[in-house]
Amino acid sequence: MRRRGVVVLAIALALVFHPASSDEPGEDPPRGEADVWYLGHAGWLVRTADHLLVFDYTGSIDGRLERGELSPATLSAAPVLLFVSHAHADHFKRHVLDLADRVRDLTVVMGWAEPGIEAVVPSDAEWIDVSGARVLALHHDFDGIPEGFFLVRSGGLTIYHSGDHGTWSDPPNPVFRANNERLAAAAGTIDIAFLATFGTRDQSGAVNAGDLHALGTLRPRATFPSHCGGCESRYSAFARIVTERGLQTRFGVATRPGDRFRYRDGEVQ
Repeated sequence: MRRRGVVVLAIALALVFHPASSDEPGEDPPRGEADVWYLGHAGWLVRTADHLLVFDYTGSIDGRLERGELSPATLSAAPVLLFVSHAHADHFKRHVLDLADRVRDLTVVMGWAEPGIEAVVPSDAEWIDVSGARVLALHHDFDGIPEGFFLVRSGGLTIYHSGDHGTWSDPPNPVFRANNERLAAAAGTIDIAFLATFGTRDQSGAVNAGDLHALGTLRPRATFPSHCGGCESRYSAFARIVTERGLQTRFGVATRPGDRFRYRDGEVQ
């Protein structure tokens, strides 16, 4: 039986479904659909019709997916793209790269060039082909180090992972706003967005002006709040507030690592 994450539909009163048990990636989902697993904090696994996409994973590489952990067996069903947005420890652990030696078809894609690591590092705002997927990265240095965030086209879907691309300032940082506008122009329709949620600067609220700008500019069909490992209750608050503001997106709201969702026809199940 699958353990499905809480799903919040973008209507006035959110509908919440409690998770059941999860399982490993099985058959390829149909083109235009995807299975999504929450791997904790900013980590996600996406199974499209053509690829397995791993974003900012930092956990065990000999674990169980029902606990939000990866293993070589989990990643054996399709070509794997392993994305690392930047070097902060909550997004990157070097041991995860050992998967490249244990998974037959795995390509590492990084948001910066790290000496001694073999990886694809896309140039800013340039679509490239990686193992049959189309990948675009935009770069920033908000935190004083090189960082990237990614658009991926795979299996008939366009998927966005924000890494640490966010802001607390109100109004939002002008560079952040410009990046969102560049991203929207490059993406067209975004099917799935994994959006970092930092809350307000004083941590009294779950949604800040930058979040609203990102969602209003990018208009993803489905949004998965991210970047709050150990405080996943913020995700449901984020979804509720955004829904009350009238922004049109469906939400997949994780409650714990291992939660699984199915994206189909603009809906999250």
